[in-house]
Amino acid sequence: MEMIEAFMTVIMIVSAIAVLAFLDKRFNLGLNAGLGGYGASYDFWGRPIDNTADKVRAEKDTEIKALKSRIEALEKIVTDPAEQLKREIDQLK
Repeated sequence: MEMIEAFMTVIMIVSAIAVLAFLDKRFNLGLNAGLGGYGASYDFWGRPIDNTADKVRAEKDTEIKALKSRIEALEKIVTDPAEQLKREIDQLK
Protein backbone atom coordinates (compact mmCIF):
# COMPACT_ATOMS: atom_id res chain seq x y z
CA MET A 1 0.00 0.00 0.00
CA GLU A 2 2.84 2.39 0.81
CA MET A 3 4.37 1.70 -2.58
CA ILE A 4 1.16 2.72 -4.33
CA GLU A 5 0.94 5.94 -2.28
CA ALA A 6 4.55 6.83 -3.11
CA PHE A 7 3.95 6.11 -6.78
CA MET A 8 0.79 8.24 -6.83
CA THR A 9 2.66 11.08 -5.08
CA VAL A 10 5.39 11.00 -7.73
CA ILE A 11 2.77 10.94 -10.51
CA MET A 12 0.98 13.94 -8.99
CA ILE A 13 4.22 15.93 -8.64
CA VAL A 14 5.30 15.18 -12.22
CA SER A 15 1.82 16.05 -13.48
CA ALA A 16 1.85 19.35 -11.58
CA ILE A 17 5.25 20.23 -13.05
CA ALA A 18 4.02 19.38 -16.55
CA VAL A 19 0.89 21.51 -16.12
CA LEU A 20 2.92 24.46 -14.80
CA ALA A 21 5.37 24.14 -17.69
CA PHE A 22 2.49 24.08 -20.17
CA LEU A 23 0.83 27.14 -18.61
CA ASP A 24 4.15 28.98 -18.49
CA LYS A 25 4.78 28.29 -22.17
CA ARG A 26 1.19 28.98 -23.26
CA PHE A 27 0.70 32.24 -21.38
CA ASN A 28 4.34 33.41 -21.19
CA LEU A 29 4.22 33.70 -17.41
CA GLY A 30 7.98 33.87 -16.97
CA LEU A 31 8.11 31.04 -14.44
CA ASN A 32 11.13 29.61 -16.25
CA ALA A 33 13.11 32.88 -16.24
CA GLY A 34 14.93 32.12 -13.01
CA LEU A 35 16.15 28.82 -14.42
CA GLY A 36 17.81 30.34 -17.48
CA GLY A 37 14.72 30.07 -19.68
CA TYR A 38 13.59 32.37 -22.45
CA GLY A 39 13.81 36.07 -21.70
CA ALA A 40 15.78 35.45 -18.53
CA SER A 41 17.61 38.48 -17.21
CA TYR A 42 18.51 36.88 -13.85
CA ASP A 43 20.27 33.64 -13.02
CA PHE A 44 18.95 30.96 -10.67
CA TRP A 45 20.12 32.85 -7.58
CA GLY A 46 18.53 36.14 -8.66
CA ARG A 47 21.74 37.82 -9.81
CA PRO A 48 21.49 39.87 -13.01
CA ILE A 49 22.98 38.16 -16.03
CA ASP A 50 25.89 40.12 -17.52
CA ASN A 51 25.69 40.33 -21.31
CA THR A 52 28.65 42.67 -21.77
CA ALA A 53 30.84 39.86 -23.11
CA ASP A 54 28.32 39.25 -25.91
CA LYS A 55 28.22 42.97 -26.72
CA VAL A 56 32.01 43.24 -26.80
CA ARG A 57 32.21 40.15 -29.02
CA ALA A 58 29.64 41.65 -31.42
CA GLU A 59 31.54 44.95 -31.56
CA LYS A 60 34.80 43.13 -32.28
CA ASP A 61 33.13 41.07 -35.01
CA THR A 62 31.84 44.27 -36.61
CA GLU A 63 35.28 45.87 -36.41
CA ILE A 64 36.93 42.78 -37.90
CA LYS A 65 34.47 42.79 -40.83
CA ALA A 66 35.20 46.49 -41.47
CA LEU A 67 38.96 45.88 -41.35
CA LYS A 68 38.65 42.92 -43.74
CA SER A 69 36.77 45.06 -46.25
CA ARG A 70 39.45 47.78 -45.99
CA ILE A 71 42.19 45.20 -46.57
CA GLU A 72 40.34 43.91 -49.63
CA ALA A 73 40.15 47.46 -51.01
CA LEU A 74 43.87 48.00 -50.39
CA GLU A 75 44.71 44.68 -52.05
CA LYS A 76 42.75 45.74 -55.12
CA ILE A 77 44.66 49.02 -55.28
CA VAL A 78 48.06 47.37 -54.79
CA THR A 79 47.45 44.63 -57.37
CA ASP A 80 45.90 46.97 -59.94
CA PRO A 81 48.17 47.02 -63.05
CA ALA A 82 47.53 50.73 -63.67
CA GLU A 83 48.63 51.60 -60.14
CA GLN A 84 51.76 49.47 -60.51
CA LEU A 85 52.60 51.26 -63.77
CA LYS A 86 52.19 54.66 -62.08
CA ARG A 87 54.55 53.59 -59.29
CA GLU A 88 57.16 52.40 -61.78
CA ILE A 89 56.95 55.68 -63.70
CA ASP A 90 57.30 57.64 -60.44
CA GLN A 91 60.37 55.62 -59.53
CA LEU A 92 62.00 56.52 -62.87
CA LYS A 93 61.79 60.26 -62.17
